[in-house]
Amino acid sequence: MSVDEVSRKVRVPKHTLRCWEKELGDMISPQKTRGGQRRYRPEDLSIVKQVRNFRLQGLSFSEIRDKFFNDSDENDLTDL
Repeated sequence: MSVDEVSRKVRVPKHTLRCWEKELGDMISPQKTRGGQRRYRPEDLSIVKQVRNFRLQGLSFSEIRDKFFNDSDENDLTDL
């Protein structure tokens, strides 16, 4: 899926997606074509949607990273 399609689906500007990719590169890393165009996979889209929701809640990029990496580990442990 192209950056245009993701931008429309998630309702954020393309430059915002590129910023999130830069700030959260360990989480959002779409494939790039030989021509340098971004190609988002379904799992990328899912993460972008979650990031959008967290940003709307006012979370910083470091808080979002904590949510993805720390909270998921805690949830896994409490489910045992």
